[in-house]
Amino acid sequence: ESPGNQMKDVINPLATGNNWEYLSTRYDIFGNIDSTYTFTDSIMGAINRYGRNYYIYYPLYPSTDSVCGFNKEDGFYYVYLTSDTLTTPDLAYKYPDTAGDCFAVAGTVDRCIDSISAEVDVPAGTFSCYKYIIIEPHEISTEYYCPKIGLVKDVFIYDGAIEFKFELLSYHVSPNSE
Repeated sequence: ESPGNQMKDVINPLATGNNWEYLSTRYDIFGNIDSTYTFTDSIMGAINRYGRNYYIYYPLYPSTDSVCGFNKEDGFYYVYLTSDTLTTPDLAYKYPDTAGDCFAVAGTVDRCIDSISAEVDVPAGTFSCYKYIIIEPHEISTEYYCPKIGLVKDVFIYDGAIEFKFELLSYHVSPNSE
């Protein structure tokens, strides 16, 4: 391969056309499966501002704002795009880093890296992942990100009970991802 075709070592690979298909499982208040469905998270395009590409996601949770992301040497950042205005970037996932490190997102949400080598089995395979714990009032999310792949699994707990989980079914990541 030529050097231009070697993917950078990033926690969330970014290129137009990258996509991840997930199985979402929702639970009732007793922990029983309530429903399942599949969905695809995709990168729809990119805009260049201030000398940087901001990759536009088809968001997990559709809103009036576009969710954009980019990688830097210290991890993955996200911003929102409303009309032509970008919000201030927030570091969402530190990478590379060490287990035990904690940091704030948007000054309010606490995130900790529980592990940098958590083995995760999902329908798409077995992955060695960074395990991020996100703590908010009444909510805890455990997110597993595999470098050069992206989000592999997410488990969301609300008031002590599992509410839903996402598990990676399949993915397409360009070797030219940033």
